[in-house]
Parts: sequence; C-alpha cells; structure tokens
Amino acid sequence: MSQGSLTLGASSSISTSAWVQIDSGATLTTTAISGGHVFSGSTVISGGGSITGSLQIGVNAQIRPGTTSDAANAATAGDGAGTLAVSAALVFTPVAASTVAQFQIFGSGSADKITVGTNLVLNGSSDIAVTFAGTYTPGWGDSWELIDWVGTLTTGGFSTGTNLRSGLNTDLNEGNLDLPDLTPYGQLWQISNFSGSGSLIIKIVPEPSRLILLALGATHLLWRRHRRRS
Repeated sequence: MSQGSLTLGASSSISTSAWVQIDSGATLTTTAISGGHVFSGSTVISGGGSITGSLQIGVNAQIRPGTTSDAANAATAGDGAGTLAVSAALVFTPVAASTVAQFQIFGSGSADKITVGTNLVLNGSSDIAVTFAGTYTPGWGDSWELIDWVGTLTTGGFSTGTNLRSGLNTDLNEGNLDLPDLTPYGQLWQISNFSGSGSLIIKIVPEPSRLILLALGATHLLWRRHRRRS
C-alpha cells in the first residue's frame, strides 16, 4: 500500500499474503474485525504507515517497521528507518519461540519504532530482534525508543533479559530481546523499566571497568597539573 486506505470487513483476511507493506500516508483499517486482524504463516508486515484498529501477530508472522527500498523484493521489507503506528492493541501470539518483530538502528537517535494506541500484549515465545544498519558505530549515551504504548502491558512470560549486558548471545542472558553485540566496543546495553514505563527504551553505556579507567586517568591528569603549579 503506497497510498490511500484499505478497509477490511468483519470476515475479511489478507493473512495469506506473504508481505504487506504499508507506506507512510497509507492506512490499513481492521476495526470491523473482532480482536483485530490476525496475521500468521510467513506474513511480514512492514512500513511507516498506519493501522487503524488492532493487530495480532500469530504463528510465524513478523512485523518490521520501516520503509522499503525495493517494493518488488520482499527481502528488503522494512530495510529503511520508519515508524509503524497501530491505533489500538498490538498482540503477539506465537505458540513457539520465533522472532515476531525486527528493528534496525541507523544512527544516534535514528531507529525503527512501533507506536501502539492502547494495549501491548506479548508472551514467552515472542522474540524481538534488534540489529545495527549501515555504518553506525555505537556511542556512549545513544538511546532509542523502540516501542511506545498507551494502555496496559501484558508480558506473559516475555523477558527483556539481563540489564547492563553486552548483547553477546553466548552469555545466554538475552531473554526475548536480542540486541547487537557491543563486546568489541567495550560497552553495555541499558534497558529501561520496561514493565512500568509505557515504552521499550535501550541505551548504550560504558562498561564499569572503562569508567574506572577514565576516572583514574582524569585523577592522574589533575594530580600532574597540581604538581606543576606547586
């Protein structure tokens, strides 16, 4: 959908579509469907447009917010930065562990995002993947809001993993939130108060050992300056 709107009737379904792209300015309306439209199978929903009504991401389906560089190539779904807006509830209902949403980070303050007008519902099989795109180099203090919701949050066993972690998968502390590996940069991921904040925010912070080294370096520099003045 590059423009305009598509309204689904009470018994309508487009869940057999392999790829649904909703561009900025386009709207998919699902309000006539009780509980919202359910996407399952191998369907990918991408774009920076709007969904009026509720949306359910079921078995093997996936949401990838962001623009698309090639409308004829499903492999490019959501490969550009963008925000996908859902006016009502967003519900993830996979029955086995699977990646239900993919986000890309493009730079400081630039990343994919999903906004939810009411409730966000997850479960223990709902995995969220985050990757770096392009030439972005992680920097201390960079942060991104990936999901924002207005209503209630149901985690249903979903875990953001260990706070202040590197993102190295072999540490087995990722939970359901797979973040890029910051080990080569000596940095860690700080995750916001997900269950009580109304948003999922991730931030890059330095490892404690680096902070200590920086503090020692600053102290040594001040000491040398003091000696010179004396």
